[in-house]
Amino acid sequence: MKKLYFILSILALQFMFVGQMAAQAQKTLVRSIALEGRTELLASLPGQVELQVWDKDFARLQTVVAVENCQQVILDRLVAVGRYEIALEDMGTAYKIIMPKGQKVVKLKGQALEEEMRFILYIPQKVATEIENLAMNNSDL
Repeated sequence: MKKLYFILSILALQFMFVGQMAAQAQKTLVRSIALEGRTELLASLPGQVELQVWDKDFARLQTVVAVENCQQVILDRLVAVGRYEIALEDMGTAYKIIMPKGQKVVKLKGQALEEEMRFILYIPQKVATEIENLAMNNSDL
C-alpha cells in the first residue's frame, strides 16, 4: 500500500513538473505618451496593433507579451534588460512609436523563443494614427 502511494505521488509530481515546462509566460507592459501638441502618431511595431479612442489628452500603449515554452522568470529578465522597451522618434508634428529591440531574435539553448506581441494603443480623438505592422520573422535563423 505504501508503494502505491509513493508511486502515485511521484506521478503527480511528474505531471506538475511537465505542466510547468510547457507553460506560457505572459506579461503586460504599459507606457503613457505625452503628445506635447503633436497631431499624429505612427506606430511601427512587431505585432498586432488595436486602436482605441479615448477622452484623455495623452496616448497610452499597452503591450501584451506571451512566450511559449518559457518560464516566467526568463520573461521577467527579458523585460528587465529592455527587450520590450518602447522608443519615440520625433518627426516634427508626429511621434513614431518603435520597439528597437523587438525585431531581434532571442535564442534560448539554441532555440528561438516563440514570442507573440499584441499592442493596444489608446489615442485622443483628434490625433491621426498610422500603423505599420512589422511581422516577426524567425525564419532568418
